[in-house]
Amino acid sequence: MKISYCILTYNDPELLSRAVKKLESPDVYFFIHIQKSVDIKPFKALIPEQYFIDDDERIDTVWGDITCVEASLLLMKKALERNRKVGEGGYMILTSGSDYPVKSNMYIREYLYKKYPANFFAFADFKQLAFRKSKFSKMCFANRDNYWLSFPHTKFKLEIKPFCFIRPRCFKGQRIPIKEIFLKLPKALGFFFTPKKIGKLNFEWCISETWMELAYPTADKLIKYIEENPYIMEAGKYIHNPEKCLLQTVINTVEKDIPRKNYLVNCEQRLRKNGSLEITDDDCEFVKEKLKAPDWLFMRKFSSDKSKTLLDFIDKETEK
Repeated sequence: MKISYCILTYNDPELLSRAVKKLESPDVYFFIHIQKSVDIKPFKALIPEQYFIDDDERIDTVWGDITCVEASLLLMKKALERNRKVGEGGYMILTSGSDYPVKSNMYIREYLYKKYPANFFAFADFKQLAFRKSKFSKMCFANRDNYWLSFPHTKFKLEIKPFCFIRPRCFKGQRIPIKEIFLKLPKALGFFFTPKKIGKLNFEWCISETWMELAYPTADKLIKYIEENPYIMEAGKYIHNPEKCLLQTVINTVEKDIPRKNYLVNCEQRLRKNGSLEITDDDCEFVKEKLKAPDWLFMRKFSSDKSKTLLDFIDKETEK
């Protein structure tokens, strides 16, 4: 069972290096994207240079923006290109630099071998969430009521309800990109009021976690479908958190006959008084309990300094 890890990250090279060393084996390949605005030198000082996306291809990813989807697709294409050359089967695992394996390499490989060709990603049909008036439900294209504009280097958003209002969101403590708003807003409004409505994408929209594990044939179908329907990526520019619904919805459209199981990254996090979601050494009992789950292959959100003792414990447990 061949596995390609497609990793999106922007910080903590020490944690990434530790995860890579734990996962390295003859059956494993790495494709790592470092956010373009971040200095890549500290990463290359710890991790083999051939694992990284070339500097001229790196994307300046923005939280809750289509750029995160673009970076994910770039990694997938690189992994598929390698796979076509060698003709191997297996899985492509999209993950982040804050994730860490909580099972051994042998366990991960055998688990995926037994489940092949099932795909793993969380799934909630919009129809099941339509009655909710929550921010989470607004992440889905099918809502068609609220659209979002994102901007580089800030979490600030503009929420647009066509024919109703335009208002700022997520702006507390964030830079307000005045110039970028005047440049981007007219194009966005033109997109909404042209005959090409988002509703043209007649999908059964779903909401998911960003992270996923896909069999290579599914990843291949996903890439081809998006290339044949470029309008999907254009629509994704105006959706809040497209990385949580765009790729997952396409997969659910092109692979209806392939089993889908829940994703393999435990995304439960401990919200602290300071707003941090990191798992720290104080969360030992929480992590011990999660390690028992046979279907969790990874956990998040660790850090090399605040989780060091806990990471040592995980390594010791998974070596047994």
